[in-house]
Amino acid sequence: MKSKISIIIPTYNSASAIEKCLQSIFSCTQNLDYEIIIVDNNSQDATKEIAKKFAAVHPQTRLLERAENLGYGRALNFGSLNANGEFLVFMNPDVILKNNVIYLMLKEIENGNHILAAPTLLDAAGKRQISVWANFPSPSNLLFEYSMFNGFLKKSGIKKFPFYIYDYNPKSRKAPKALSGAMWLIKKQDFEALAGFDKNFFLYYEDTDFCRRLYIQNYKAMVLVGDAEATHLEGKSSDAALEIVLYNSFWSMFYYLKKYYPHWQVLIFKIFIWCISLVDVFVLSLAGIFARLGPNLTRRRREYAYFLFNALKF
Repeated sequence: MKSKISIIIPTYNSASAIEKCLQSIFSCTQNLDYEIIIVDNNSQDATKEIAKKFAAVHPQTRLLERAENLGYGRALNFGSLNANGEFLVFMNPDVILKNNVIYLMLKEIENGNHILAAPTLLDAAGKRQISVWANFPSPSNLLFEYSMFNGFLKKSGIKKFPFYIYDYNPKSRKAPKALSGAMWLIKKQDFEALAGFDKNFFLYYEDTDFCRRLYIQNYKAMVLVGDAEATHLEGKSSDAALEIVLYNSFWSMFYYLKKYYPHWQVLIFKIFIWCISLVDVFVLSLAGIFARLGPNLTRRRREYAYFLFNALKF
């Protein structure tokens, strides 16, 4: 039976989040014919059991089990190939709907000239997360992101600096350049027209890359639906998983930059980031001798130390 909407959720060891995610879909999604497709990337926890239990009660739910971890974008590509819906909703397993989000996004797409819609994202405390990118990542603005000035800009509230990547205002009618991939709605034929997500991305930047390809075709294609709200929990990585996260974060960033910018610019960017990492690790290590570093600074030191000793891999 063909559904109007196919909600595709990729999972990997998502037992702590997936049940709340699924329950929120069932509770909040009204006046729509939909199916739920869970693409499991060979989870080793109770994710699959939770999904099967939910599907037994809600038959519009399907679990597609993979024998390997496809990564985020490839799992969504696989889910879309098995989707019956005219429209696709891509959704992280740590997203919880606050209202009839999918209906509001669909209404915006059907009534407007947009192709891709995303909701306003909130953190666990109800504060607005970054949902819109006003500029695409580039060697210059990423260098600025990694520098000390980034923290100053965020605290000062300056939004119009030329290198600034984010636009914090969900009510702005200015066409965004990219939307956070935590949750999207797009027509299936439009997703397929762009050949889906680039399969070379395992984790991170696949959403930015897709938005960039879409923006090149139609710069007004994307819209943030301000009254559609969802909580994005963004679970913290364990120490064991952090190295995997860091590797894929840096690898995807450099793959993305090499895809769109001259390699000499990427090389200069890498050298500058290596130098910034060296100074940062030295300063934070020195500070750690005299005072205990908080969790954010400890993670930052580990992140820069990882790049410092693994830069040649990227």
